[in-house]
Amino acid sequence: MGKYTEQAKLAAVRDYCSGEAGLKTIAQRHNVDVSSLRQWIAGYRAHSNTIKADRTPCRGVPGDVAGR
Repeated sequence: MGKYTEQAKLAAVRDYCSGEAGLKTIAQRHNVDVSSLRQWIAGYRAHSNTIKADRTPCRGVPGDVAGR
């Protein structure tokens, strides 16, 4: 089992996707490494078309994560 639950990961990704704060702020808010959050966001974007119950759009394009 990983260090973070899927629910915690999704909460952090949704928080970032809301557009209210940048990557570093969201990572601090959820007590996670910026690199972990980047990976979660990339995974969310890669699989978002297969997630039927969650229609939360995530801002930007996959490459923008590295610049935040």
